[in-house]
Amino acid sequence: MAVGLPLGFLAAAKRGQWQDHAGNFLALLSVCIPGLVVAPLLVLAFGIKWRLLPVALWESPINAVMPVVALGLFYSGRVARLMREGMLNVLRAEFITAARAKGLGEFQLLLKHSLRLAILPVVSYSGPMLADLLTGSFIVESVFQLPGLGVFLVNSLYNSDYTMTVGLVLLYALMLLVLNLIVDFVHAWLDPRIKYE
Repeated sequence: MAVGLPLGFLAAAKRGQWQDHAGNFLALLSVCIPGLVVAPLLVLAFGIKWRLLPVALWESPINAVMPVVALGLFYSGRVARLMREGMLNVLRAEFITAARAKGLGEFQLLLKHSLRLAILPVVSYSGPMLADLLTGSFIVESVFQLPGLGVFLVNSLYNSDYTMTVGLVLLYALMLLVLNLIVDFVHAWLDPRIKYE
């Protein structure tokens, strides 16, 4: 979110300029390169060659840097694309045209009037995205030797431990339900047109 939202916002605000093209290229590149490619490259560059970051285990917060980048890069590209499209759709709306005609500044127009509605597609995507991130990725957890849910799920499948498998699938389903419920409440808070009875 911290990378994708500003990148998508900047790309939409500078539509047709070099910032838009660069932002689109970075977002597309991050979506196209999966974590199973990014994780070994990060280990090779920052862990083995330059020795800047620890390669494995979970001993301190600095150990989280490479796994977070490897897992979050894909999602940041998706968030950037959704944010850009949401901003462009809102900027074409009639109330934005009316606000421009009244002489409202571009910066105030983007932040005050457009951002609240443009972020709705990102909010909708964030529920399943957070559930995916919380359940982890087997490849990234294996590369960095992390004790995550993805490793436990795959190991329980290999060992025919059906109790663990069913428990983890139910945990994932519960996370998905709770996060989607939170997303619905955030939608109602952001968009005054939505009302729940």
